[in-house]
Amino acid sequence: MLKEKNYKHGESVREHRTKLYTIWASMLDRAENANRPDSKYYADKGITVCDEWHDFTVFRDWANSNGYVDGLSIDRKENSLGYCPNNCRWVVLSEQNKNKTNNRYLEYNGKRLTITDWGRLTGLRWDTINIRLEAGKTVGQALGFED
Repeated sequence: MLKEKNYKHGESVREHRTKLYTIWASMLDRAENANRPDSKYYADKGITVCDEWHDFTVFRDWANSNGYVDGLSIDRKENSLGYCPNNCRWVVLSEQNKNKTNNRYLEYNGKRLTITDWGRLTGLRWDTINIRLEAGKTVGQALGFED
């Protein structure tokens, strides 16, 4: 029965496994495997996968009609909610990294960016900005916009 189920869509067979199938299987494992070292970020926080996405073909159809191409990563728009069509999108990894709970955002002149993005914008390393802030400098000073 399991062998028959694996051949249902042909994308889970080891030698023909698609990147999308791997993303789907990893998503399920993150949300449902409390034995993973990173379970505190997913299963332990109550992050789930909607019932309909437990069927790979349903997930695949959603992915293909919502911008999936190889090289993109599935991202939850609202980090505290689970994996479902209304809360997920396809993004490049650098964009997904902005959605992590340990990011530090800074606001300057009405613009809110991560320290990493401010670093790209200013040419400063993120750790230089962070050290300046820890030394008591204002955000403007840390970013090199003010004396």
